[in-house]
Amino acid sequence: MKRIFLLIILLTLISACSLIPIRTATNTPPADETTPPPAEEPLADDGDGEAAELTPDEMADLPPAEGDEDEEDDLLQEDVQVEAPPVAEGKPGEIPFANLTDADIKKMLAENPASLGSISMGRTNGGSLFNAVQMPENPMWKINNPRETWGTQETVDFIVATLTEVNRQYPDSPPLIVGDISDQDGGPLNRHVSHQAGRDVDLGFYYNDAATWFTPGSSGNLDLARNWALVRALLAKTDVELILVDRNIQILLYNYARAHGEDEAFLDSVFQYPGGKPNRIIRHARRHHTHYHVRFYNLQAQEMGRRAYGPLLEAKLIKPPTYYVYHKVKRGQTLGHLARRYGTSVAAIKSANGLRSNIIRAGKSYRIPRRGGVRPTMAAVVVPPRHIPPDPVMVAKNEDEPVAKNVPEEHMQLAVKPATVTGADTTPVKPATVKPAPVKAKSNLKRVRYSVKSGDNLWSIARRHGVHVKDIKRWNGLKSDRLKPGQRLTLYVKPAA
Repeated sequence: MKRIFLLIILLTLISACSLIPIRTATNTPPADETTPPPAEEPLADDGDGEAAELTPDEMADLPPAEGDEDEEDDLLQEDVQVEAPPVAEGKPGEIPFANLTDADIKKMLAENPASLGSISMGRTNGGSLFNAVQMPENPMWKINNPRETWGTQETVDFIVATLTEVNRQYPDSPPLIVGDISDQDGGPLNRHVSHQAGRDVDLGFYYNDAATWFTPGSSGNLDLARNWALVRALLAKTDVELILVDRNIQILLYNYARAHGEDEAFLDSVFQYPGGKPNRIIRHARRHHTHYHVRFYNLQAQEMGRRAYGPLLEAKLIKPPTYYVYHKVKRGQTLGHLARRYGTSVAAIKSANGLRSNIIRAGKSYRIPRRGGVRPTMAAVVVPPRHIPPDPVMVAKNEDEPVAKNVPEEHMQLAVKPATVTGADTTPVKPATVKPAPVKAKSNLKRVRYSVKSGDNLWSIARRHGVHVKDIKRWNGLKSDRLKPGQRLTLYVKPAA
């Protein structure tokens, strides 16, 4: 009888221990954060827990554990992982740096790294950045945190072109808040998952009132005219890959644009909502009712990233990018166990998951940061055609119909019959793949002299001025693609309208 009583007590104690929260072992020193995982280590379930390696564009928000919704929202409020929209079919245009051999790139890297221009390596949520450019100050925008607004030259140029276009239409626009882009050398940025390769930027909203950065947008406080001008410029004047914004903001913009003459078929082709269509450029992202998350293709920076990644890593000029796997915890596992298994540290896992203590829960999935596993894509990036909307038109039902407020005159030419809006300039900045005017038409072009700056190359100069690389070489008698800072080039460009 006594033995039975002792057995019951023992079983009770075992049952009680199974309910104690799982904690890290205090006597196990964590592995160093930068220690790479063993190459042969499998990521499949080994009986100690479930791990799944996700490519960065496949990572999606995991459903939070019961009672933990707010924690998950706080952790991922600025970064929702989505698949990129399908790349347009067809052959790519002129590939930058095609005339440079691998030996040329290594030599340029050794002699003058700045001559390679901005370089974006890996994926936006597992990448690096080299020769970054800081977002400049300007009255048209306000930088939220200058230390985290480094990007590629292309990304910075796209942001500047977009906000310049908004201010062309609305000269009295308040400065727009420019949020995070990337760190100077890329890689993980605070609690962002993406923003690692200089191609992402958070842009604020234009408001009707004195709302500040990260104020939730609504029909009552959003300046829809300026916000639509911003989105329209991103679509027409940049190589935008994604615009992530809350579905309710999308619906406001969609209805505004449609009411002010934008082509409905065009709107349906770029907005996910209100139609709920997948694979659109403008997509819903949870907790993105306070800002736009914009991602750009960078034809030049990504191509050089593909070509120069190996030499840069070999020269130790960049760090191996960080990527993430998800691990589903099983009973008995600790943060120390996970750190040893994946070659990282307890502190890194806690930071990646917003944990304030060492407690983890069985059955819950956690993000595990790893280094060195991200490889740049082997194929050259193909940038789809820009999304240039047809000219907007308006049709008045009667002469007394009021004109909508806050709409530029060029978007509000009213007529009984649809009329083409001639004042709107929706032509994007021409990429270098567009053939320039023939030589016989040079009299219609403006001759300019351009002084080469550090970091410039023929591709970036051609793209900036809307001409072709081959023509720059022909106009200046150049036999190679190499340029020197201070070198003077003659360009023939279309005069400003």
